Amino acid sequence: MNFVDEHKFIERTLESCPKCINSKLLEKHSIVAYGLKTYLAVVNWDGLSPEHCYIAPMAHCASLGLVAMWRDGKAEAEEEGEQDCVFVETALNVREQQHMSIECIPLPKELGELAPIYFKKAIMESEKEWSDNKKLIDLAKLSRNSVRGAIPKGFPYFAVNFGLQPGFAHVIEDDRKFPANFAQEIVGGMLDLPHHHWRNPKKQSFDKVTEKRNGLKKMWAKYDWTEIVRSELDGSGEDVQNN
Repeated sequence: MNFVDEHKFIERTLESCPKCINSKLLEKHSIVAYGLKTYLAVVNWDGLSPEHCYIAPMAHCASLGLVAMWRDGKAEAEEEGEQDCVFVETALNVREQQHMSIECIPLPKELGELAPIYFKKAIMESEKEWSDNKKLIDLAKLSRNSVRGAIPKGFPYFAVNFGLQPGFAHVIEDDRKFPANFAQEIVGGMLDLPHHHWRNPKKQSFDKVTEKRNGLKKMWAKYDWTEIVRSELDGSGEDVQNN
């Protein structure tokens, strides 16, 4: 791909991205809170629970960092509400430079405790029996508990964390066959939900998404670190937009 073709490809990708903060396709009424470089939003389909949400960078990124504070706050909020949660990241079609995001799916406490067993089994049984890469990567055994150093650069992958605890990662051998709704199917099965919740999810109305956003915003308020950071930056005279 020459420079002109690459530029056109990037331009088309950005124009059609539903998660870039300046995109016309982003449903801004779904956004719960804005960070400095990332944001928290509810999913615009019925989801696996009313609090089913995702964390995404504002700019178009194919990988995601700077999410620890979101994850810590969301996990604490769920824990206080006597719920657990899983954070899932599925990176498919890496060459297409898709906008990355991490989904947060709440679970009842008793199911949250079983989630590592369900996900480990599903990952071990995924794809073909033989693979070039280690099928299950235990993030708890890595020094930084992070998927970043565990996955070879440029490879598609799946990763899951359980609340504040590190979970598992998996190098996807064939992203044409790996289901994009892999995590949703596991959690949906755990919750005994109808298949339509993850197989053919229907987009919700503006009012329904707004209702979910308002509900999560109320729940999130106590843990909203973004307001604290912004007030500190305002007080220090720093430019919030550059942080």
